[in-house]
Amino acid sequence: MRFLPYSNSFHKIKIKKNIKPLDIVKTVAIVVAAIFLFGIGFQVIKDKVDNIKIKPRGKFVRIDGNKYYYNLTGSGDYTVVMDSSLGAGSYEWQKVRQGLNKNFNCRVFTYDRAGYGFSDFTKGKSVEDQARLLKMILKKAGIYNSIIFVGEEYGSLVATNYEKFYGDSVAGMVLVNPINENSLSDGNLLKRYNADKTLRSFQKKASYVGINEILDKMGKLKNPKGIDEFLTGEDKLEFNMLRRKTNYNNAYLQEVDNLNNYNCNSQKSGLIKDKPLVLIVNEGNQKEQQLALKDLLKQENVDKKIFNIETLDNNTDITALENPDAIITAIKFVFNKCKK
Repeated sequence: MRFLPYSNSFHKIKIKKNIKPLDIVKTVAIVVAAIFLFGIGFQVIKDKVDNIKIKPRGKFVRIDGNKYYYNLTGSGDYTVVMDSSLGAGSYEWQKVRQGLNKNFNCRVFTYDRAGYGFSDFTKGKSVEDQARLLKMILKKAGIYNSIIFVGEEYGSLVATNYEKFYGDSVAGMVLVNPINENSLSDGNLLKRYNADKTLRSFQKKASYVGINEILDKMGKLKNPKGIDEFLTGEDKLEFNMLRRKTNYNNAYLQEVDNLNNYNCNSQKSGLIKDKPLVLIVNEGNQKEQQLALKDLLKQENVDKKIFNIETLDNNTDITALENPDAIITAIKFVFNKCKK
């Protein structure tokens, strides 16, 4: 302010402050950093709250310092081992497990591959590595042989790789909507798996700062088709809570990378020799390539009564939830053939 000679009052002068571009950048950086730190803090608190809300209901084994969770029910000489689709985890077997636990003289084993469910994520696991890891999990769970292996989609690759390494312990096999290794050179199939890879990469980063929690409230997080339609009860609550976490998104992305870089060669002609085999194929998804997996049997055994094909016309990606009865029937078919 200055005194005016011709007045008894003061005159207010507005002083313009020059705002430099660097100052704007600094301010924006501070705001972003504050939001980022708030997001991390929020996510830490949310994870602790979620850990109070849900607890693992199964057992776990520890391998190389990591926990892997499984569920084992029933009794009998044979054990049904079930391996899940990409992104579904053991929750996809909810209805199959419930059906088999009724008047079926067999043990039923489900588990979560690394990163799914409550299992710890372990980086760099190929499908072959996953098959070897499953062998260690089964051994620690007291399962050594007489296995009826059921694998859906991605789990079918774990199944055939397991057979490649540990075939003497497998009594029979059910492959549901299976992936034929030869079809992984088909750009159209890989395009389907890669379709939401960018989204999953974003969700992986978002899982550190609470963004997935917001997206979930807005209904913007994507589940494998079939989870929302058919999964129920506490299993659905757990799945929807855990799929927001870093472990889940890490596991999903790693398995998509496994499909893109696949070189395991586990589906050689005659792989399972004369063991019972059921193929459950999808009318609208790679049907011819799936049917070609009958060659896993010795050719002279294809027409014998140890082989069966079931064709379904699914509306979702997870047969085990949409058509559990078809899988239960297939398991019982293999089981009855194994006993003879």
